[in-house]
Amino acid sequence: DSTALVFAHQERPGLDYWTKAQLSTTAVATQKVTLIPTGNAHWKYFPRWSPDGKYVAFINAPGAFMWSFLWDIRLWPTDGGDVIDLPHSKNRLPFVWQWAADSESLYYIENDRVSYSFYEMPIDGNGFTKVFGSPEDVTAPGLNTYLTSPYIHVSPDNNRLAYIGQTSSTPPAIYLSDVDT
Repeated sequence: DSTALVFAHQERPGLDYWTKAQLSTTAVATQKVTLIPTGNAHWKYFPRWSPDGKYVAFINAPGAFMWSFLWDIRLWPTDGGDVIDLPHSKNRLPFVWQWAADSESLYYIENDRVSYSFYEMPIDGNGFTKVFGSPEDVTAPGLNTYLTSPYIHVSPDNNRLAYIGQTSSTPPAIYLSDVDT
């Protein structure tokens, strides 16, 4: 509703502190910062408010920091309820997502072999669905397109996608696609 912001932050600048990042909200009118109670001190990033304002989705390390990254998607109910753990993604490396317009699922990208695939995770706990992947599922006229960026935009009506793709013989380009196809 544009009255507050959600953000990840670390206790101080520097490369050694990102592994302890936490989440907070700030009211736009008062600039009061409030730490989100997520139930653990493990690092958290990429908070996203649901369109209906009921949840903040974020990624959270399942334990103490290790260089062999693992993280999971969790939901913080803005009404103050307990944090909800969503099912594990395929490789436990989901990142940079977007909520579906109905606030019933999240879209995310995850490494899939040598490139990325695009998934949908419903918030009802039923597990993820691969929407499309690389390279066999994504085609453009005359080429097999690899997803080369973790950024995919889903239109507000959930019917179209915009993404960056390339092949071994073509440079990166922006593609538009219907979700159904």
